[in-house]
Amino acid sequence: MCGAEATPFVKGSVGGGGGQVHHVVRVLAFGDSLTAGWTLNAREFHPYSEIINEVWKPQGSIAVDHVGVSGETAVELAKGVNDIGRKYTCAAGRTWKSLSAVIHDAEQRSQPYAYVVIMAGTNDLRSTPPETIFEALKELHTACWHRGLRTLALTIPGLAAEQTRRYRHISITRASVNDALRDMVSKNRDRTALVNLDDYVPFSRESEMWDVDGLHMTKRGYEEVARAVVVTLRQLIGE
Repeated sequence: MCGAEATPFVKGSVGGGGGQVHHVVRVLAFGDSLTAGWTLNAREFHPYSEIINEVWKPQGSIAVDHVGVSGETAVELAKGVNDIGRKYTCAAGRTWKSLSAVIHDAEQRSQPYAYVVIMAGTNDLRSTPPETIFEALKELHTACWHRGLRTLALTIPGLAAEQTRRYRHISITRASVNDALRDMVSKNRDRTALVNLDDYVPFSRESEMWDVDGLHMTKRGYEEVARAVVVTLRQLIGE
C-alpha cells in the first residue's frame, strides 16, 4: 500500500445504528510518501487518513481517502494536475491517478469531496528553488478551488538533512515555502486553511514521532498529523 481518494462544504448522509442518519464530510488527502504513511523503509504504511477514519468512524462524520505518490515531487504532481489521464507510479510500486482524475471519479460516484488536504514538497527541497516549489503547491490548491473544493495547506515538515552542513540550504528553502503558504492562506481564507506541522511534529532525531531515516514519520508521528488535520477540519466544519 502507498495511499486514494471534497464543492464548498458538501455533506452526504449515511444510515447509522438504530435508524440514525449521520452526515459525512468526504475528504481527500493528497501528497507524497508522508501522505502514504511510509515508515520503516516501506515495510509499514500508516496513512494519517486511515488513522482519521478510525478515530471518527464511531461518529460517522468524516471519511478520508488518500493518494500518496511516494517519491514524487510537488512539481511533477502539479504538471499532471489537470490531466485526468495522467498516472504516477510511486516508489512503493503502486500506480496513482492525478488529483483531478481522483476528484472527477468521486463526483462520478456521487460521493464528491468537500475538502482536499495537500501535503507535498519534501522531495523538491534539495534542488528546487522555493518559488518553484510554492508555485507547484499553489497550482494543486488552485485546481481544487476551481472545482469548488476547499483545501487544507499542510506546511512542509522538518527533516534530518536540513541539519547537515551539505544540505543546510534545505532549511532556508523549507522556511521560504512555508512562509509563502501562510501568505497564500491569509489571502484566501474563504477557501483554504493552514496546518502548521511544526506545531505538531517538530523534527528531532530523538523524537518517537520520527523514523530512523530522518525523512518519514513513525505511526506515532502520523497520528499527530491526523490530529492536526482533525483539529482544523472541526474548526472549518463547525463541530
